[in-house]
Amino acid sequence: MHKDYSKYLGFLMGVAFRGLKKKADRALAPFDLTAPQWGVLARLYEEDGLAVGEIAGRIQTEVPTITRIVDLLEGKGFVTKRPSMNDRRSVEVFLTEKGTAMETVLRDEIAKVTEMALKGFESHEVDRLKEDLMRITKNLMEDKSEEKTALSLD
Repeated sequence: MHKDYSKYLGFLMGVAFRGLKKKADRALAPFDLTAPQWGVLARLYEEDGLAVGEIAGRIQTEVPTITRIVDLLEGKGFVTKRPSMNDRRSVEVFLTEKGTAMETVLRDEIAKVTEMALKGFESHEVDRLKEDLMRITKNLMEDKSEEKTALSLD
């Protein structure tokens, strides 16, 4: 039996993710940002004032990782942190004027990367790809097995 791991779904998804992240990092570098930092900003563009834990949940990333990213963004002047009015243990993250002003420019840069990555795809293929990826993510998140694997989103 011939084994071609280069066609293994997890491998292909990983290669695609790393390539997309690398291109996004390059596109965002002139703004002193990275793809993970963009991910946090994008959630705040959707809804400003989210708690760190809420951002982590929406991105499916650990809270300490998001805390570090928020600290970096705060140091760069893109966001500010405030104690939550509802929960003293929680911190909410808000866009600064600088962060808000950068939304269109950053979205345009990410749109260029996405357009390059999806070159040659028909719109229905893009829609199907998004649906399939959301379905895979949902399946993985719903898996309640106690066994931690490399595919775990925890």
